[in-house]
Amino acid sequence: MKTTVSDNGQITLPSTLRRKDHIRAGQQFEIQRLKAGEYLLKQKPESPPSANNKNLVDWLLACPEKGWFQPMESESTDTLFREDLFSEEPQPRRKKSRKAKTKT
Repeated sequence: MKTTVSDNGQITLPSTLRRKDHIRAGQQFEIQRLKAGEYLLKQKPESPPSANNKNLVDWLLACPEKGWFQPMESESTDTLFREDLFSEEPQPRRKKSRKAKTKT
């Protein structure tokens, strides 16, 4: 099969190969130069979801032990919202500016 390198250095895999090997956008490949003019293209295996979450699991495991955080007193956000909503005079609405459309 024949393909062409784009101006950006990209090579498009023919659709027959993509369909046959179930290749979809975003999948990663490794490329190896064998010798001048010969290259080996290998599809990288997709990592399982657990591998993608490794950093998250490490971060969660590094959290302080239970009881480390001390609660602090605060007002309920419902109370704060109601007070703010009714404590001030309503603000006048701003008019939306309409820009004149120019024909090109």
